[in-house]
Amino acid sequence: MDGSAGSDLHVAGREAIGSYLIAQDLVRVEVPRVTPDVDLREALTLLVANDEDDLVVVDPHDPDRLIAILSRHDLLRTYQKLTSGARPEAPGSR
Repeated sequence: MDGSAGSDLHVAGREAIGSYLIAQDLVRVEVPRVTPDVDLREALTLLVANDEDDLVVVDPHDPDRLIAILSRHDLLRTYQKLTSGARPEAPGSR
């Protein structure tokens, strides 16, 4: 046996799964949203209370308009810098 039958089966299985699973099946509709004026403490509290890794930042005048995504990593890094006396990085400076 040259192994090609196994390869075909693997590809066929992937194609079968792909036809049943779409992005909409993986998307969570209810994600915590904040506006740009939310302070660090409130953002961290919201992350912990909802057991989330990210917060969606939306336009305060149009809550359906995405402005940014705040990650737990970014918030904790900023918190650490603030509590250690270091200046946090400006957005987009990485």
